[in-house]
Amino acid sequence: MLMAGVFENSLPLGGLPGLGDALLRAVERNLEAQGESLPAEAQPAVRALMNAFSRAEERGNVCVRADSAALFWKPPSDGADEAGDKGDEKRLEGFLEGVKCLRNLGLVMGLEPFIEEAKLDLRRKGEGAFAPLLLDDKTGSAAETRLYFARFALEELMLAQALLRLAGKKTSHGAEAPASSVVSAAVGRIAAASGADSLQKKAIEVAVTESLAIISGGPGTGKTTTVAQILECLLEEKPDLRIALAAPTGKATSRMDQSMRMSVGRGFLPKLSEVLAKDEARPEGERQVKGRTIHKWLLSPTPAGGFPGFGNPLPVDVIVVDEASMVDIHLAARLFDAVGDRTRVIILGDKHQLAAVGPGAVFAELSDPKCVLGGHVVELEKSRRFEKGTVIARLAEAINHQGEAAHLPEAAVFERVLAAFSGIEDEKSGYQALLHEEMPAAADKAEREVFNRTGLTRAAREWLDRELGGYAGALLNYRDAWMRGAPEAELLGLMKTLWARLSEFRALAAQRRGAMSVTAINNYADEMMRRLWPQADGAGAGENYPGRVVIVRRNDDGLGVYNGDVGIVLPQRAEVHAEESGRTEAADPSEPGENNLDQTVIERIDRTGGRILYTVYFGDQERTLPAQLLPSHDTAWAMTIHQSQGSEFERVAVFLPERPDSGLATRELLYTGVTRTKRKVDVFSSRKVLAEAVRRPTVRDGNLGRRLALGLLED
Repeated sequence: MLMAGVFENSLPLGGLPGLGDALLRAVERNLEAQGESLPAEAQPAVRALMNAFSRAEERGNVCVRADSAALFWKPPSDGADEAGDKGDEKRLEGFLEGVKCLRNLGLVMGLEPFIEEAKLDLRRKGEGAFAPLLLDDKTGSAAETRLYFARFALEELMLAQALLRLAGKKTSHGAEAPASSVVSAAVGRIAAASGADSLQKKAIEVAVTESLAIISGGPGTGKTTTVAQILECLLEEKPDLRIALAAPTGKATSRMDQSMRMSVGRGFLPKLSEVLAKDEARPEGERQVKGRTIHKWLLSPTPAGGFPGFGNPLPVDVIVVDEASMVDIHLAARLFDAVGDRTRVIILGDKHQLAAVGPGAVFAELSDPKCVLGGHVVELEKSRRFEKGTVIARLAEAINHQGEAAHLPEAAVFERVLAAFSGIEDEKSGYQALLHEEMPAAADKAEREVFNRTGLTRAAREWLDRELGGYAGALLNYRDAWMRGAPEAELLGLMKTLWARLSEFRALAAQRRGAMSVTAINNYADEMMRRLWPQADGAGAGENYPGRVVIVRRNDDGLGVYNGDVGIVLPQRAEVHAEESGRTEAADPSEPGENNLDQTVIERIDRTGGRILYTVYFGDQERTLPAQLLPSHDTAWAMTIHQSQGSEFERVAVFLPERPDSGLATRELLYTGVTRTKRKVDVFSSRKVLAEAVRRPTVRDGNLGRRLALGLLED
């Protein structure tokens, strides 16, 4: 008896808080309609499962372990719930008995029977999902038994199948047919010309001889540069190679494209340079190297018609996936399902960075040295951003428990982290790491009142005042030039200076709301910046104001802006001359005419006689857009640490949560924030929260690594 519909309709994407009882009633009604009833011993298991799936969703887990679900299991009303280890054992036993009942009712199906029946036709069989839940009880112990929603299990299986297919497939340069002399010569020549280290050269060799290459490395280790060298080698033999650049966000895609062009600009990649130069004159759809988000690649019809997928692969010879740590199990399964047998895949990422917002830790599992795909993995180690031995390098190494900290007790590791926050600047390199431990509980009454109002400590406000001061000075210079009607060339130069000041620093916060958060920083900076260009000088009183920093939240291909792009709001005068009086004035928006703009444009006569229009300047692209056309966006004096992945700034402030039990204080979050800097980092945190972040790695329940090792999908 199959009852997938009960769960599929209620939980298409996983558990949600508070639905345990509701789902229990739905299951009971479904059974009653068929003349059956849910056994009493199964009822606590349903409630426990739904609560466990809810927590799993919050934590980014792909599945639920039995010992985790058993924590939510409560005995029937006539039973007593025991505490301690004995109680844990009884809860696990009771929960597994309940799961057994659900299996007998057809609500749970064993994973291995599912695989045996589905085999390589997983996609078609998965559409009907044999049961709403799948059980993997071949994990070595009852406590480690895992339960999946059918969709999650199917995606994990599909992804493993696709990766095994790629890893087992030999390219025309594979082991059975060694790399051609052209490619072999190119590898040695390009590696020597570029000064590639031994690991970079190894990465090039793996990528040109295998269909799957996984390249991991921290900031500045040259991942994109290495890929450019790989592409140069491949182009030596096949000049018409179709190359796809893909990343989870538009911003990451743009950064990869920029990095590729910077690598070409160094002069030792003539083939790739020629291709990119020709692409400049081609429409996007006809380019040999195309950069798109993963989502856009999957939504772009193939020449065969329809969206890419199994049996209708992406029409490319090579696909490079950057920022792979940000790719969740859903997106990874869809992407690799659309990769054809003739396509070479190169995956880039930093296994120590934050995992994806969605479920799974795909890149971390793939780049694990113990993974069955280890022969396809190369980890780059030498950072060009901060050299080994500098305070930033030592700090990142200690946070990750690497190098000398690899086998130390946790207390000793934390001492190494604290030692890196010496506050002593390396005069030769300019590197510096500072820890600000000031918390409101230790402050005087006046300071606590300011903290309660702003959500920021004195040290945090001082850092913002100092960094925003340089930006404010550049904004005032722009304001003065704009008010006196300076020529466009002068204003453009001042815009570039303003962008340069902004690009030097960034505040990164663990949380969006509350104290020491993105919202607290944005509110503080907003109040400070609005005062620089009073309304009397023509600035609007609405959301936008001159100098406001914004971050785009939604991709817009038509406008050429993408999620993660940062811009500066600035005024631009539009002169409208009245024919009768000859004086300059604002057009009447109620009257038709080509000079009238959307009513969202601020229409105000400033003291020089012009009307202010707001535009947004994107310094990375050196272009402006009318503010009223901008897609969904937020103020961005600060951004979340998640949003900052892939970015780099001269100076960075990292704001950790107030409470150590917030769940946000993790090793990966701290590492990601700290390594966004090129030179200086200030961390704002209590010692207790910092210790918790260093101690606690992100652990996500999933079984991709085991699935790959078992090769369960092979014939």
